[in-house]
Amino acid sequence: MTNYASFKEVLISYFNRYPYTLLPLYTKAYKNPLIVALKSALRHYPFTACLKNGDKVIITGKGYKIASYYAFLYLSHKKGKKINIIDIDENTIKVIYDTHEIIFKDYTAGDVIGVYVKEEYQDINVKDKTVIDCGAAIGDSAIYFSLKGAKRVIAIEAYPKIAKVAEENVKLNNLTNIWIVNAACGIDGFITVDSRLGGGPTPLINTNNGYTVPSYSLKSIIKNFQIEKGSVLKLDCEGCEYDFILNEDSSTLEYFDQVIMEYHYGYSLLKRKLENAGFKVKVTKPELWDNQFRRGLILGKLYAFRE
Repeated sequence: MTNYASFKEVLISYFNRYPYTLLPLYTKAYKNPLIVALKSALRHYPFTACLKNGDKVIITGKGYKIASYYAFLYLSHKKGKKINIIDIDENTIKVIYDTHEIIFKDYTAGDVIGVYVKEEYQDINVKDKTVIDCGAAIGDSAIYFSLKGAKRVIAIEAYPKIAKVAEENVKLNNLTNIWIVNAACGIDGFITVDSRLGGGPTPLINTNNGYTVPSYSLKSIIKNFQIEKGSVLKLDCEGCEYDFILNEDSSTLEYFDQVIMEYHYGYSLLKRKLENAGFKVKVTKPELWDNQFRRGLILGKLYAFRE
């Protein structure tokens, strides 16, 4: 994958490496933050940790039961937020969020903590708006937007197995304004994605281990789904954001008043493109991910809005 990061971003990210950035979080939440950080880094699961309120939690290596997840949950409760996560079975959880109870199957393939506990999308206003959700995963963010009053959510997920889980989760929660689309975002054509849950989209190749799915440009999505001006665009698609945004002109981007995304290889080109299209842009500090799951990614959040 092309690295779109500037030298400055690369330099900052080298001093802002995951998982070392978790230590301040652990310090806020745990009585024994250094031990929690060390055992988590070495993946010595399961182990018991003590939160600052005296509660003890068992940290495993699965799903939300990781030290950072319990820390975020603790800090959310400390701020007075009404949020809880309850096990239903090995693959299913119930999220109690404000007045809502939401069921998620195969929750480890999504980001329930990011969406509902950290509330990474709380700064965008989706009330009575159409939302394009690229990288919808298990439908966690699409359901969040629906609960926040979105008129409709076009939830696009490239992996067939995960898209099917998203459909199940939407039905389980009796929501009728979410459309799950099994496709990729980027450029028009077709790509092959790994038949397993993990990994990222690869170029169209002959393989016995993949599924071929359609890929849509932003302009095609606007046309195919009759997207109106004033809509919201959310991107968390493991790098597709560069083709998706950089290949479009300002007239296409005019359909959106708000854009929120996770960038994966730096933000400079994305920021410049969106600013030239009339957006005000905020970004988080780039973070270098260099663990066993995601190597060499320069990650962060970007939020663009029109005044």
